[in-house]
Amino acid sequence: MPVTETPFCFAMLFGDVIYKDQGTGKWTVFGVFDMSFVPQLPAEFQLPVFIGLTDGRGKMSMKVQLVPASADFDDSADNLPVGFVDLDANFAEPLDVLQLSVAIPVKVEHAGAYCCELLLNNERVMTRRFLVNGPPEAIP
Repeated sequence: MPVTETPFCFAMLFGDVIYKDQGTGKWTVFGVFDMSFVPQLPAEFQLPVFIGLTDGRGKMSMKVQLVPASADFDDSADNLPVGFVDLDANFAEPLDVLQLSVAIPVKVEHAGAYCCELLLNNERVMTRRFLVNGPPEAIP
């Protein structure tokens, strides 16, 4: 059985533009934010996320998802992800650093607090709060 170790997530950022220079391999995140304004609800948008991981070993499934903040306390159907991306992570050795960018396709029905979660082999390893602000009449 292959050895796996849960990696350490050293970065999770939301940015307007996430760019990787092909010559140097360096990443740049422009316009870092933690909330979004939507002019009407329901709303659909892409949420760009930069993620940095290290100290992992082996191949594992990865999911980046946005869930209502209340999902931390309630497993009801209302707290299903409002958007997610599934992919794989592969660490040949613990010193590997995996940096990547994903765009989560999101559909929200309500303004309020959400959490962006990183799951590796279905284990939550990082959570970041994200606010969705809507028109004044939509804010609870």
